[in-house]
Order: sequence, then C-alpha cells, then structure tokens
Amino acid sequence: MAKLILTPPEFQVDTFEEFLQLAEKKDFRLAKAIVKAILANITTRKRFINVMSVSIASTGETIELTADRKEFADILQKNLIHFEKQELYEDCASIKKAIEHLTLK
Repeated sequence: MAKLILTPPEFQVDTFEEFLQLAEKKDFRLAKAIVKAILANITTRKRFINVMSVSIASTGETIELTADRKEFADILQKNLIHFEKQELYEDCASIKKAIEHLTLK
C-alpha cells in the first residue's frame, strides 16, 4: 500500500505582519493545517515535519513552518480547543486518540 504524501498548505499574505495577525487571532485555518500535518505524519521517524508554507508577497519570500515530532502531543493538545469551538467532534476524537498514542510511547 502506497503511503499518502501530504503537501503542506501554502498561505499567501501581503506582509509577514499579516501572517502574525492571523496567528494572534488564532485563525482556525492555521490550526487545521497544523493538526492535519501532524495526524498525517503521526508515525513518522523524521524529527521535523513541514506543517505549512507562508508566501509573503511584499518580499517574495516563502517561510516553511515545521513541527518537532517530540512536540506533537503538546501541539495537538493546544489546537484541540479550536476544533471544539468549531464543534468538529469527530476531528476532536481523532486528535485525542493521536494524543493518547503519542503519550503512551
């Protein structure tokens, strides 16, 4: 069976400050991208995974954001609340199951 390769989503913003505002406002799209990337890589042996790219129009730069495998459980726990607020309970169950899997290792 072929392994699914997840291409991290790319967020396009005019300035880096615009991206920071999305992060400060806890934009659900960011939480969703982070969780999706971690869940898709839950069994990876890689130390770091790419979770998203941020393309900044004003500078032409692209920033790759990564997550450390050692921090997966904490990151999922911090993002769980965003899924609860959106009432995405099936996703919440998947996140909780992944947290349990990671903490039992």
